[in-house]
Amino acid sequence: MLRSALVLAMAFVVCVGAGPGSAAAITVVVDGKVIKTPAAPFERNQTVYVPISPVAKALGWKVEYNAEGKRVVLCKGSVCKSIKVGPGKNDAVTVKGSTFAPYGTLGKVLNAQAAYNSKAARVTFESTA
Repeated sequence: MLRSALVLAMAFVVCVGAGPGSAAAITVVVDGKVIKTPAAPFERNQTVYVPISPVAKALGWKVEYNAEGKRVVLCKGSVCKSIKVGPGKNDAVTVKGSTFAPYGTLGKVLNAQAAYNSKAARVTFESTA
């Protein structure tokens, strides 16, 4: 009886998740290739955030952080763009030493098509240039 109750309880946790904030790991795909990220993407307030550096580098961009201006500076060739780090809806955020941006914002800045498939828990970036 105890064993049956334990199996049932474990099945419940697997089916509904381990509690608030639990979600499937989000995979990041750049130009058709899954990339490993040192920090896991996450969802906050119905927005998916991805780590800036590995995505940008996979698309050929150099990444620097301007601490004074609180911006992540991204350069490719002679083109440089930046993403503000702050509390705004489209701003980047820093969590445990890694800087993340909303996937749509990052896609626009990097000239890449960005999409999120919630059922597959996958963010994709495709080069447009």
